[in-house]
Amino acid sequence: MADTKEVQRLIRQLSHDKPWLETEEEATKRRCKAASALGELGDTSAVPHLIEALADSDWHVRKYAAGALGKLGIKKPAKPVVSVS
Repeated sequence: MADTKEVQRLIRQLSHDKPWLETEEEATKRRCKAASALGELGDTSAVPHLIEALADSDWHVRKYAAGALGKLGIKKPAKPVVSVS
């Protein structure tokens, strides 16, 4: 099982918030790496955060979040990703 502190650190990095010194591109790379690492660690406590990342404004982050969910064995998110009006 993954280290809880490491998982929590990666979940914070997955957040859309970016430090003021970070460019948008750097923030996107950070979120993608965090999503990927969460999938590799195999800790299912990250699932709600990865599902939330499926609605990220950047398609790269959505792609990595979907890949991480797949690695965790999640085939279908618990809530709709896209709202249909």
